[in-house]
Amino acid sequence: RVGRMYKDLEKTDIQTLAKDLVSFIQSDTDHNNATITCQNLPTLEVVPITFKMLLQNLITNGIKYQPEGQKAEIFISADEKDDGWEFSISDNGIGIEAKHSEEIFGMFKRLHTREQYAGNGMGLAICKKIVEQHGGEIWVSSSPGKGSTFYFTIRKNQTQHNQ
Repeated sequence: RVGRMYKDLEKTDIQTLAKDLVSFIQSDTDHNNATITCQNLPTLEVVPITFKMLLQNLITNGIKYQPEGQKAEIFISADEKDDGWEFSISDNGIGIEAKHSEEIFGMFKRLHTREQYAGNGMGLAICKKIVEQHGGEIWVSSSPGKGSTFYFTIRKNQTQHNQ
């Protein structure tokens, strides 16, 4: 439903959107121990509400999937490419085995029990839908015990894709 509900693109300062989101997340007492750094984020034509959901899901996953007692460190950046931007959101969490790097984007796909980590298995599926809504792709690079980096691309010219 994400792609059908919200279709209006707006010129959005992603750096400001991310910093506002980080302030909101860090005010939550469960997340106030996380260090979240945003660097080099562009202004793009996006659907702001869904793009905010995308960032929020990836940041809070980086905070949630931490070894017991470890302080989360999240780093968000973007690099300009020929036809768009490549974003990366890195964390120092528990990591993901390579064999699960595609299935985690499926609806209700969980690698852990709810007792280990809360959630319903929809977050990364929603992220994938939002990225596709913006004409991009999403993937992960990760190693167990060494954290994860989620990458996604956003096309520069959204008008053609979003019609």
